[in-house]
Amino acid sequence: MAGKLTDYGKGLIIRAMYQKGEAFLLSAILLKDHANSEANQYVVRHLICQGTEIILKTVLLVIDYDKYKPVIAYQKFGHNINAIADELIKAASLKPLRPAIEKELNELSHFYAQHLLRYGGLQDIFYQPDILSYTLVLRRVRACTRLMRILGRKAQATKPDP
Repeated sequence: MAGKLTDYGKGLIIRAMYQKGEAFLLSAILLKDHANSEANQYVVRHLICQGTEIILKTVLLVIDYDKYKPVIAYQKFGHNINAIADELIKAASLKPLRPAIEKELNELSHFYAQHLLRYGGLQDIFYQPDILSYTLVLRRVRACTRLMRILGRKAQATKPDP
């Protein structure tokens, strides 16, 4: 792709990425109500992690698109949600995660980054999916999505004419 994106174009990309992240989270919430098998429970956790990864990366793009787009595109973070969250905390000058949220995120990130939530393996023999709690992480990410919606509405109000 040649050329440089305008701020409006960057905003369109950010919005599309955010919407995909939110769709993963909404899919997880819908499936959660019907997670009557271990396979479904693993998929719920995978969708939550996928949505979390995309939402966190989207917030980094909102903070500084030009700095973070190449970092995200060239897989510096990969699927390591911990690394993405740490970068976001640093970039936004946020307080560190509370220990309970950090523990939950660490466990989810470990399984997610190694693709253990979507592929069969020893984890299916030795672990029940319910050992991986996601309630605190999901609550925090949903707060983040509410903030993104507010920011999106403010951005729409100041949108330039194309």
